Amino acid sequence: MTSADSSLTPDNSPPPAATVAATVATAIAAEIAPSEGAPTFWDKFEARLDLWGDHLNPILVKEARQAMKSRQFIVTFSLLLIFGWIWTILFVSFGVPFIFYNPAGPAMLIGYYLLLTIPLLIVVPYAAFRSLAAEQEDGTYELLSITTLTARQIVLGKLGSALLQMMVYYSALAPCIAFTYLLRGIDVLTIGMHLFYTFLASLLLSVIGLLLATITRSRMWQVLLSVVLVMALLVITLVWNIALLSALGESDFVRVYDQPEFWISLVAGLMFYTAFIVLFLFIAAGQITFASENRSTRVRWVLLVIQMLWIAWSITLFLYVDEEEALVASGIFAGLFWSFAGAILSSETAELSPRARRELPQSLVGRLFLTWMNPGSGTGYIMTSLAIASYTFTMVAVGLVHDSIMFTSSGTEWWSFQICMASYVIGYLGVTRLFVAFLRRFTRIPILPAFLLQVVGPIFGILIPLMLQAMLTYTTNQQFDYSMLQITNWMWTLVEVADGGAWGISNVVVTLASVASVIFLANLIQASGEVQVVRLVAPERVLSDDAALLPAPKKPKSPWDE
Repeated sequence: MTSADSSLTPDNSPPPAATVAATVATAIAAEIAPSEGAPTFWDKFEARLDLWGDHLNPILVKEARQAMKSRQFIVTFSLLLIFGWIWTILFVSFGVPFIFYNPAGPAMLIGYYLLLTIPLLIVVPYAAFRSLAAEQEDGTYELLSITTLTARQIVLGKLGSALLQMMVYYSALAPCIAFTYLLRGIDVLTIGMHLFYTFLASLLLSVIGLLLATITRSRMWQVLLSVVLVMALLVITLVWNIALLSALGESDFVRVYDQPEFWISLVAGLMFYTAFIVLFLFIAAGQITFASENRSTRVRWVLLVIQMLWIAWSITLFLYVDEEEALVASGIFAGLFWSFAGAILSSETAELSPRARRELPQSLVGRLFLTWMNPGSGTGYIMTSLAIASYTFTMVAVGLVHDSIMFTSSGTEWWSFQICMASYVIGYLGVTRLFVAFLRRFTRIPILPAFLLQVVGPIFGILIPLMLQAMLTYTTNQQFDYSMLQITNWMWTLVEVADGGAWGISNVVVTLASVASVIFLANLIQASGEVQVVRLVAPERVLSDDAALLPAPKKPKSPWDE
């Protein structure tokens, strides 16, 4: 028997010592390295990310991949890193040894901030505009429209891609911006507020870019809009940098953080900012959806939300400053806002598909209060008139109650101004709408020409009486003063009413209010056809298809489940 054979036991098994050693080694290896079948923490985290990724907007995923691989993004990101590195070296090289003794944080932050505003305020908004415009120019939007994606998902996916690019650009200069705090002279709150304001500006410009991309599908007009948008972005970037950098150079700028008015104004601004962002997104989504869909109801609800916010903050400002000029300024904004919004709403066409008509209100209360939210020029005009009238009534009531409580009399100019402003909005929108409705009996007039007529009408209301009075003044040698001939001249009349110098303020107010009421009643009668549109009952085939798409009811898992 050899030596190898002598190491085995009679049953050809290893000795007990070898078996124990192998068992101990196996146990130690199992404790050190996990088994191949047990997932680690990072495996679980990656699986969770994959699960979340499946729920992301497909347009966001597509746009993010295309944007990160595009030449525009690679060049912009590389130039941002290179110029940031160059600015750091130049500033430190020429600033030594002064940066060791003097606060140099604000000066260095200015360079980084100027570099960051170029991609955020120019590149990202223009890229958002081109991403949606290219879908319509290349004809790929038709492929997206036949999928299960809604128009709002498409717009939000484009906006999400723009937000992702903003975050990447911010991360490129984040270490450099943090370095400016170490150089003293600037606090973290100021740095954060400047970056926050720039982010909000970039987001708003991106949403406006998406909105402009949906205005027209003509390649010629898209080229014109591209040029106009680029020029506007350059001007906005220049003005934005001048404004924020001048604020950064103010030595007392930090003290505004201690004032409650600053934070109240910031909250008010964020409220209006959010409302307008939602409004622009709804308009952009409505522009790319089918023409027969209900594209107006959500927009009108947001407009009413903006008005309620404006009324609340206008009352707050009036009670804070205790001056009737605050009511006049509030009335000017309300008049301009509803003039522009009403010009668009009263230019719509009442085209609704059967599917959209199935969602119309059917109860008496719903039809009474929600019919004005349906698409159509008549309902749009009535809704605008009721909105501006309710605003005027609320502000006049607040002013009169305030005067009665404080035992003061602020005169009649401010509430006369409010009534005249509302009368002009109701009157001009109503007259132009009746004219457009008459023309639509003979030919098709799209929204854009109807909107342009709404803009031209008030302009003619200023020019024609001025020309007539100029001719009368020239022939009769009279002074060129305000007279009732200028009753259609809304600009001159409102100035005279606000100053209390109009001839017979009470006569002007009564005349304008009476004419506006007659025009409103005429439009209400003419819009009766749009009001009579009722809700359609869904066919059995549609109901069965919708029922098939519903998830199956959950089955009880225990005897105690109902």
